[in-house]
Amino acid sequence: MLLPVSSQLETDAWRSDPAESEVGIHVVPNFGDDPAVSSPTISNDAIHAALRSVDWINGFHQVVVVTSPGISMEVSGSLDPGHGLSALYRDRHNRSEAVIIDPPETIDEMENILIAFVRQQDTWRQKFEFDFMHY
Repeated sequence: MLLPVSSQLETDAWRSDPAESEVGIHVVPNFGDDPAVSSPTISNDAIHAALRSVDWINGFHQVVVVTSPGISMEVSGSLDPGHGLSALYRDRHNRSEAVIIDPPETIDEMENILIAFVRQQDTWRQKFEFDFMHY
């Protein structure tokens, strides 16, 4: 099956986005309006610090953990009741995404999701239910 050229370009666009292609923790504050902050260190302490580096009540933020290029878990949103929080898994190589079914409600819950993700061995899939889709 042949795909239109634009489809291939869209599926490869992630390769130029550091928050998807560079291993580490990426903080994208305020809807991406403020500069992103990245750290190559992935640890429980680094996840804790990244999540607490932004104001989740008065802003809308993303914290993305990339374990290998194209494989990531993102927690995002706001504690403002008008927005809410979410978690999104991406595997660009297998063209799959998964959204958490019961979204986190606290910073600690977002931290638990990211820590489970970096443990590997599908710990996060055992602890949290996600709705998978392929594109």
